[in-house]
Amino acid sequence: MSEKKSVSMTGILLVAVSSILVIDTVAASAIIGPSAIGWWVLFFFIFFLPYGLVTAELGTTYKDEGAIVDWVNRAFGRGAAARTSWLYWVNYSLWVPAVYYMFAIIAAQLIGLELGPVAIAVFEVPLVY
Repeated sequence: MSEKKSVSMTGILLVAVSSILVIDTVAASAIIGPSAIGWWVLFFFIFFLPYGLVTAELGTTYKDEGAIVDWVNRAFGRGAAARTSWLYWVNYSLWVPAVYYMFAIIAAQLIGLELGPVAIAVFEVPLVY
């Protein structure tokens, strides 16, 4: 028997928020001050809510495990799905090292160190595995 996965709107919104609300955006919001709360509320209605609704709808309609590639394949065919898969892979392969780079620099700053490129690479490599 296969276990059915349920998609909750709260879970999708929390994933979206955690992918957007990172250390650099928190710092920028702190610089802006209390008016940042209004911007985050506006951002919720402009981005997070529609993103969550679209993802929940697609996730419950197409239950395949390929996610966006399956959606594009059904809508536009194999060629578009192949391009989507490649673009997703390229985006992910550039995004992950950038996050690790930022993490290494912030961690070093928290303990009062200045890391060079080689030290940052040494710090990042274990995070990949």
